[in-house]
Amino acid sequence: MCTVSWQHLPDGGYELFVNRDEQRTRAIAFGPRVFLRDGVRYIAPLDAEAGGTWLAVNEYGISFTVLNGNKAPRTGMFRSRGSVIPELASAASVAEAALRILALDIAEVQPFTLAVVGPGRGSLLAEWDGAQRRLSAATESSLPLTSSSLDAKRARAKRRLLYRQYGSGADFHRSHGTVADAFSPCMHRDDAVTVSFSSVRVRDGEVRFCYQPGPPCAPHGPAETVSLAIRERVADNEGILCYPSLC
Repeated sequence: MCTVSWQHLPDGGYELFVNRDEQRTRAIAFGPRVFLRDGVRYIAPLDAEAGGTWLAVNEYGISFTVLNGNKAPRTGMFRSRGSVIPELASAASVAEAALRILALDIAEVQPFTLAVVGPGRGSLLAEWDGAQRRLSAATESSLPLTSSSLDAKRARAKRRLLYRQYGSGADFHRSHGTVADAFSPCMHRDDAVTVSFSSVRVRDGEVRFCYQPGPPCAPHGPAETVSLAIRERVADNEGILCYPSLC
């Protein structure tokens, strides 16, 4: 359960915003830290139970965030959706991430929606319904991305209405509308709540990840911020295919 939005900036950078919703009984996640994958550094918080992550940004300025799919979960034993992002985290472009997604073995992963956002205007949506994966370029009409285990259609309707009022940014992600409930961007219900708000900014040669534990309407403690310098991408002649709509 999550709400995701982003905005591309005139200078080629972007800002990405993520609310993470979880059961109140779930262990508190670890804040963002720097990891290394295939020689590439990336910043991510860490789920304290499954060990994966719902959000990461690497030193190329490529961000990855995953939401639960809006199809019913399959029965049986499956690996965490949060295990998918570390397998992609060293991609040097949105296009490279797309190729990696197509090659991933996700048969034992529950349905999900994955967004990949990069500098420029490149952004990608990957959807896995448990049987097929679909990739498409993300557009303004895609936003906000939402998921809800209670009523996905009702949550999307309310959050889209508030998104039209506020646009992408912290004000939208902390909003409730007329009442704080299970369908608000800042979600509140008896058994679950928005447990953190994260923002990623990529611009001016820097990647900055800001993590605020607790619901954004009433955060728990100070925000944590981790930064990396942007690393120049290796030329495409080293095997990275670059599609104009995704680079």
